[in-house]
Amino acid sequence: MGDFGGDKDEFITDEARKVIEESIQAVFSIKDNQPPSGLIFSRDKVNSWCSQIIDNCLRGLNRLEKPFKYVVTCIVQQHVDAGLQTAWCGYFDKTDGAIMVDIVLNDILCVVTVFGLGI
Repeated sequence: MGDFGGDKDEFITDEARKVIEESIQAVFSIKDNQPPSGLIFSRDKVNSWCSQIIDNCLRGLNRLEKPFKYVVTCIVQQHVDAGLQTAWCGYFDKTDGAIMVDIVLNDILCVVTVFGLGI
């Protein structure tokens, strides 16, 4: 686990990380790893941002054509040096897996978790 390739029935974290990062970049219009300078946190946009990120992730993961069911979570909050503690626990089979990606964009903190559960 952890690199590209591998068994078709194995959850590859690098593939999932790439899908997550591309999904976040698409929603926040990130170019060359730089968010737009005018991007600021807006409570009114959080639900839309989360929905778009989750939808993009699920579409990207499905394009990998792996025999998995996916669970995707997304947290978007204003980044004001306040703490955010998240935790998860799972009892996985050998081919299952999970990955969490957190990105700070200007004053926005985005945390996405993907669980891949073999069918």
